[in-house]
Amino acid sequence: MQPKACEEMVAVNGTIELFTKINAVDAPKAVIVIVHGICEHSGRYEHVASHFNRGGFSVYRFDNRGHGRSGGDKGYLDDFQLYIDDADTIVEKAIKENPGIPVFMLGHSMGGFITACFGAACDILF
Repeated sequence: MQPKACEEMVAVNGTIELFTKINAVDAPKAVIVIVHGICEHSGRYEHVASHFNRGGFSVYRFDNRGHGRSGGDKGYLDDFQLYIDDADTIVEKAIKENPGIPVFMLGHSMGGFITACFGAACDILF
């Protein structure tokens, strides 16, 4: 099962763009959205994406604003809610592009906190 890789910039709130990489497999069991931690970037999770792809899962990952190749001031954020809103943009993209397929989030470090906050506030889960 050879994944198809796609890189793109996704606009959020009309202010910045998030660097996004999608590793899609044919007929995925589910989609995993990976949210990285502070002072890192989505490229550090290439091996994780490959592992999930081999298991039949498509993977979406992105650089949080102010990190990696995404826009935003490096090392500065006005409001942590922006990270949660950005994650919501990518989750909604994954849902739209994979109708009827379950979508899960995996967060590491600060990305785990973003993921937990997203889950606590997410109305699609209830």
